[in-house]
Amino acid sequence: MEQRGALLILLFSFLSPSGAALDLTVPPSHRARVGSDTSIPCTFRLDRRSVDPKLLTISWYFQDREILRFPGTVGAPNPRLSLNKDTTKDGVASLSLTGVRISDGGLYKCSVGHGFERSEKEIRLDIQAPPSINITDNAVIKDKESALRATITGFYPVDIDIKWLREGEILAGGTELPPQRNADGTYRVTSTVTIVPTEGNRNQNFYCRVHHESLSAPLQEGFKLLYGAAPSVSISNKPFQRDLEQTLTCRAWGFYPESIAVSWFLNGTFVEQSQTRRISGSEVASSFRFTPRAEHTGMELLCMVEHGTLKEPSINKLLVEFPDLRVKGLVRLAMVTLAIGYALLLFITLYHTEQHKRKPKVRNIICSEEGEFSLEVENVSSNPIEISWHVAQPATTTNYKPLKSSPLMSENQNGTFHVTNTCEHLRDKIKPEESFSLRATVSHEQLKQPVYKEWKGTDFMKYSMCEPMIGGISQQIFYPNKEATIQCLISNYFPDSLTVSWYRKEVGREGLVQVTEGGRYKILNTVLQKEKDKTLTCMASLVFTPSLSGDEGAEFICEVMHPSLGKAIKENTGLIHVWAKPQVIQPIKLSISASGEVLCSLFVQNFYPKNISITWSCKPVGYKVPKQGERYENNEDSTYNMESTYTIPGNWLKEPSFKVKVTWKHVSMEDPESREMSLKHPDFPWRPTIEEISRFIWIRDQPTNLRCKVSPYFPDALTVSWMEKRKGRDPQVIPVSKYGKYQIPDMAPERRNDNTYTYTAQLSLPPSSRVEEDLEFICRVEHPSLERPIERSTGTRQFKAAPKQPIPVQWSLSDTGEALCTLSLQNFYPKPIELTWTCLTGSQQTNLHSEPQYQNNSDQTFNVTSSCSVPENLLRLPDCKVRVTWNHPATGASESSEICPRDPGFPWRPQVAVQPIPTLTQGREVTLQWDISGYFPNALTVTWALRKTGHEEPISPPHTQNYRAENKPGRAPCGTYISTEYLPFIPSILSHQGAEIVCRVAHPSLAQPIEIGTGALQITGESLTL
Repeated sequence: MEQRGALLILLFSFLSPSGAALDLTVPPSHRARVGSDTSIPCTFRLDRRSVDPKLLTISWYFQDREILRFPGTVGAPNPRLSLNKDTTKDGVASLSLTGVRISDGGLYKCSVGHGFERSEKEIRLDIQAPPSINITDNAVIKDKESALRATITGFYPVDIDIKWLREGEILAGGTELPPQRNADGTYRVTSTVTIVPTEGNRNQNFYCRVHHESLSAPLQEGFKLLYGAAPSVSISNKPFQRDLEQTLTCRAWGFYPESIAVSWFLNGTFVEQSQTRRISGSEVASSFRFTPRAEHTGMELLCMVEHGTLKEPSINKLLVEFPDLRVKGLVRLAMVTLAIGYALLLFITLYHTEQHKRKPKVRNIICSEEGEFSLEVENVSSNPIEISWHVAQPATTTNYKPLKSSPLMSENQNGTFHVTNTCEHLRDKIKPEESFSLRATVSHEQLKQPVYKEWKGTDFMKYSMCEPMIGGISQQIFYPNKEATIQCLISNYFPDSLTVSWYRKEVGREGLVQVTEGGRYKILNTVLQKEKDKTLTCMASLVFTPSLSGDEGAEFICEVMHPSLGKAIKENTGLIHVWAKPQVIQPIKLSISASGEVLCSLFVQNFYPKNISITWSCKPVGYKVPKQGERYENNEDSTYNMESTYTIPGNWLKEPSFKVKVTWKHVSMEDPESREMSLKHPDFPWRPTIEEISRFIWIRDQPTNLRCKVSPYFPDALTVSWMEKRKGRDPQVIPVSKYGKYQIPDMAPERRNDNTYTYTAQLSLPPSSRVEEDLEFICRVEHPSLERPIERSTGTRQFKAAPKQPIPVQWSLSDTGEALCTLSLQNFYPKPIELTWTCLTGSQQTNLHSEPQYQNNSDQTFNVTSSCSVPENLLRLPDCKVRVTWNHPATGASESSEICPRDPGFPWRPQVAVQPIPTLTQGREVTLQWDISGYFPNALTVTWALRKTGHEEPISPPHTQNYRAENKPGRAPCGTYISTEYLPFIPSILSHQGAEIVCRVAHPSLAQPIEIGTGALQITGESLTL
């Protein structure tokens, strides 16, 4: 009784209204793109109770079939489906789906249970795939109606909007054929627009623009019109004679572009025995050897020509007829009896009247070897004829069902038509093992009543079941770590009972290993495509990521089983090869040896297999044979690197047309690739530049030396010349001769550390009492690596040159420990310059002593260096500034520079570091230590504070109880000051536990004090007993 009561109480607790209400939330739909990973959302919530994992169950259904259950699973687990168990306790029951496919689209249902409560809701997964555009026809004929075509493929769902544009303007009249299904389930469609192109359209841009729900923006493909010419077509033949072979020729000429297709058809059936030969770029002839038989009478021969300029194929027809001897006799009789014209006229009138009254002749239903049923009707006038098909099964029933059909109508020479009507294949319309009745009904205005033709069948099995055919497995180049797809086309099978398996043959091992879904393999679902004869076609696909170590030399096999087969059929890839294409990232590198030879090198990396062909060539070629070398490296991923070198004499580069070329070819490449290096190449490393040139400073009655430094360059084929230029109204540039009034000394080039050259050209002007004001000199440099000479001017002659300050005023410490400020000024003229140093402290100003040191430059200008000592006591003041002022005749006004200890570049700010905190014990004194270094002047202020949560207390030893303060000052060898600050104190759990002691350091060089803390203090010790 007690157990029963407990069970009732437990049951009541679950059924009680106070229990948790289960609320499930899913959106109406969710979108995903083909090939992506997605999560189908589903969340749940329990009122007033947290999720109990023991009571929770989650199920997902697809098209009313359970596909996943948590906990546990149903049937064979699908590795593409998963549920995050860790998030279920947070109310997340979303379904994760990897590698989305078209077949994944549809209605899903999320079902969540908790205890005795359960809730479920449906969500629709919409699949999308973006389209791609391929312009298939852009050939047109000027001023004639022409068709532009494009194939849009790879999209899903089927709804798509296609527009044609010309220069942004929408073209009217675009049409699309019904969309077709691809093997992967996506769609393709052909769009056509008809235009009348004019000469003005020749350079205009045309576009095919596509709107699709998978695209965030419209997709468009642009192109220009290809103006061509339509072909002219004719058939040449002799009159047909029964059982006598003759050659029929269909000739097409006068067309452009050259691509054209010519086909023959006999009574609607493609003729494979025809041969097409090209006579010229705009003429072809297709020949067909034909032997007419009695059964060919009334059949039609068609020559069909397809060309990009034609809206529809051009068709020429030829009717197979034999001479009628009776007609010839009548003709002869008519000629003999020409005199009785009235009687002849009456005869012809009666003959045509009789022909007009001739009724259509309906033949019996015939069945082809492939199981297709057709019906032929002869002597049909141009008026519409209606042929319908119906099938009933079993044959004894009268319950006929309609069938689709397709007509083919050809015109006879007498103006009537021959109609062949073929009904759709019965492969998926009847049960092949039962009897059936097929009926064709023909209606025409010349028939008093419909004509019925029937076919009674008892065994359709031989036509219904078709054995699958395997096309060759797609061949491709496999690259390491790049996803690849092996595809096998399976066609011509029925019914849909196909089993496809993939196997792998390991390198050096016997036997096959079956490939299963999961890991690095993905087996895509086959997407069926129904052909016109009702047979099925699909593409089996295996997706994997090849690796060099695991897949080189392996083999994959596709095995197909079908009820129509006695045993499985197979197709294999043969040995696959994983090739890594060589990568060349850098251009050809050049370097110079000590002997003057030039080493050309190319680095090729990450290729496999190892064999690679690298060929060097050089133009022009000298008498000496260059040396070629190579060096290989092994990479961790089994690929290879290789450095190829090519050594040539350095003097070959003196030829302006010099060019070196390297070509590499590898089995992974479709075509060879190459790199070139020439003297004019942008990456040529040794093109000369004018690094510096003297300014033209003229001093009365003194010589003037001008210099131009050129560096670096190679080869040693440099030409430097000086030009004399006068501006004025008619500017003139005159070459300077070394034999005139100026001197140009011969200077030798200098070799640099990298074996390139540097050269300094010099021009000397003799002393003179006057010189033109607008005179300037130009240094011109020529070299084989330069497209054109480079030039640089000295500028016009100057009497004054203003000083330049290349760097800011520098701080340093003297040997006596004082602070030094140093100013450097360069390239001024004349020499006298006034320098003044002052120290500013508030409203006071102190002059500082300095002595300048001058230096003479080669261009007659001067440099000066001025240093002054700043007393340390002045630097201790918080507002201390040092100012240097200089005056020079070339500046017109004084210039100055000012520095202070708080500038960013001041070198002697204090550096503060706290030593590791020792173990802190309740009531036991301990010492904290801070090291301060690298500061100047000696004006340091150190304070402490105890920082707690939300407030801070100052520490002022010895006024603050339990604290003492000590310090140990000193001076470093470099002249800066150092100090070690000690803070002994007695830790207290009540006062210090979790608090932080902060050391604050202030200095004249600091805008704000530096704070370095101990971090939160941890005090150990026994608690007090009250």
